[in-house]
Amino acid sequence: PVCSAKVSEMRRQELNDALSAARNQGLIPVLVTLTTRHKRGDSLAALLSSLKNAKRRWANHRGFVSIRSKNGGRLVGYITATEVTGGGANGWHPHFHLLMFFKCSTEAEAIAQAESLRGPWLAALKSEGLSGTGAAFDVQGGAAAGNYITKWGAAEEIALGGKKKGRGDGRAPFQLLADYADNDDKQAGALFAEYAKEFAGHRQLVWSPGLKALFCIEDIADAKAAEDEVRRADASKEDACVGHFTPIEWSRYRPQRAMILRMASHGSAIGKGHTCCQA
Repeated sequence: PVCSAKVSEMRRQELNDALSAARNQGLIPVLVTLTTRHKRGDSLAALLSSLKNAKRRWANHRGFVSIRSKNGGRLVGYITATEVTGGGANGWHPHFHLLMFFKCSTEAEAIAQAESLRGPWLAALKSEGLSGTGAAFDVQGGAAAGNYITKWGAAEEIALGGKKKGRGDGRAPFQLLADYADNDDKQAGALFAEYAKEFAGHRQLVWSPGLKALFCIEDIADAKAAEDEVRRADASKEDACVGHFTPIEWSRYRPQRAMILRMASHGSAIGKGHTCCQA
């Protein structure tokens, strides 16, 4: 939960930078949401795997390929965020949000380009044994894209900020974790464990090839993003050295390091005048 919130904040800033760069280059952003019908009892692993396969089929569909800029079309590139909610009446709800950038003269034209991909998406779902209605494919303009970016990552942040969202039909992963931790909701805990197994180590955002370079955005791995955020937070604090150990002394005291940290937080002395470093 801690690292996820830090990484999400950096990724949200990258999305904001992408919108700014797109405006400067005369590109029009459109927010496309892809999902499928689902029901209670569906395995998250199976549902997510089928949905990802459908997305690959969709991206390779001739209708999609034809609008790519490298093929003479208007679609310059896109960013994909994979999200999921669970615990509702219809079970897991995995979905993709795509921030797509078009070289068009008007937003209406860009939306029409995105709408042309509805048929290919429904066909891709059918090829994977899935189905979708109108809700399986949604297109919204730039204002909606900006609102989405403003809210993106909030699900991760509730684990740190003490915020609680209302218990709706479906809950974000860290809402499930909070309900398990705070309310002893065993089902929520089991659902979070299922989510963690499928999403651990996966990138939060995937950019189409060349888009980060086009927008002059540095490619930073999640692990480094978390480390950088920790360093920035630490840099804002003042470290106080309240003592030290020699290497030989540390080898003796190291097994008690949890106790040492607790004592250091109060500036307590250890042993014969030794105290520990408080960072």
